Amino acid sequence: MPRRTNISTLAVGAVILSLSACVTPRMYSKVELSTVEQSCGLSAGELVQDEELKKVVVLFRVAPSPAERSCVTKWAHKNHLHLAVIDAVNWTDK
Repeated sequence: MPRRTNISTLAVGAVILSLSACVTPRMYSKVELSTVEQSCGLSAGELVQDEELKKVVVLFRVAPSPAERSCVTKWAHKNHLHLAVIDAVNWTDK
């Protein structure tokens, strides 16, 4: 005889999943970001998170290698963050 699934169990699971999407992103400390920088082969200060855009982590490095991008992307994805990469800056004199 097949088992019947309890509808209330499914409802509770659906509520938990829907609430997990509403979690407020947190700010990562400089020490935490520094640990990621070191493990991904970046220099200090190349990975930043802005107070106003907590869901975004910014990789500020000229021409990051595919391995560096991949490493930071994996960490950002695991921590439910979006990665923005600034790989070039063009300064102009006025």
